[in-house]
Amino acid sequence: MSKQSKQAFYIGNELKLIRKALKINQSEMADQLGIKRSRLGSYEEGRAMPDIEMFLKICKTYDRDPFSFLEPLSKLQDGE
Repeated sequence: MSKQSKQAFYIGNELKLIRKALKINQSEMADQLGIKRSRLGSYEEGRAMPDIEMFLKICKTYDRDPFSFLEPLSKLQDGE
């Protein structure tokens, strides 16, 4: 798995955890973010990564520090 694939998978997994913690479905989260449910699904499954604008919107909408997503990704830089 490439580094970018690992990053997409990690971000997608975090999105899914946020959604499940809020007890909302993909359609509800997608509506909150102004995207299609299929796009959110592709993020959650690690098939796509949100662009920087969407990433920041996710952080703002769900009151998440961007570094909470990025800190574990730094481990990928170390070769994990």
